[in-house]
Parts: sequence; structure tokens; C-alpha cells
Amino acid sequence: MKLHYSSTIDHLTKVFNRTSIEKHLITEIKRTKLTEEPLTIVSFDIDHFKSINDTFGHPTGDSVLQQMAFLVKDSIRKSDPLGRWGGEEFLIVLPNTDHLGSGQLIMNLKNGIESFNFGVDKTVTVSFGIGQHKKK
Repeated sequence: MKLHYSSTIDHLTKVFNRTSIEKHLITEIKRTKLTEEPLTIVSFDIDHFKSINDTFGHPTGDSVLQQMAFLVKDSIRKSDPLGRWGGEEFLIVLPNTDHLGSGQLIMNLKNGIESFNFGVDKTVTVSFGIGQHKKK
């Protein structure tokens, strides 16, 4: 059990690691092809993250990443896998969600993140990308 956990979870942020989130994505694409239900993928990264590390130090940068993962995970459905894609980049897989539902989620996340106190002397913002898997 401990080995499975350490092989699927990002040690810093405690969300899925890149390999795991890719597996979730592939599984959901296969499921969506069968069910024809919508599937949306949201990617986001922390704006100017390098300046957070350079100004406040890497331990503070790590804390921002941890808090970001917790905040986002707490704001999405349990059925929506969240993973750390790399560095300060994350991916959310949104089964049964179309572009309207994901757009509302993005606005809620953006507002929540920008109003959250990450313990640094600046507003932390993120940039989002969105993609929807559709039946061909």
C-alpha cells in the first residue's frame, strides 16, 4: 500500500503525480468514447512562480505549491482527478463536464486563488488552459 501511494502521489503536493494523472486521463478518454459523455481537461500554472522562489526562497515556493494543490483539490469534485503535471503546472480531469461547467469552475478557482493568502507579500495568480474531448 505504501509503495502504491508513493508511486502515484506527488510527494510535495499530495495530489496525483504526472504518470498517475496521465493514466486517469487515458481511462476517462476511453470511457468517454463509449458513453459519449463530455470530458474536459483543465491545465493551469502559477504565474511568475520563479519570482516567488527567487524572492521568498524555495521553501516558500514549496509551501505555495502545497497550498495551491490543497485549495484546488478542496474546490473540485472527488470524481475530478487533480495532478501535478510538472513544476508549478497542474492538470484537472473533469468527467461529465462540458465547456460551460468547466468555465464556471475556472472562474471560481481563479477568484478563490487570487483572494487566498499564500503567505507571500503578493497576490498569487494562475493561468488556465482548457480542452474538451468530443466524439469524432
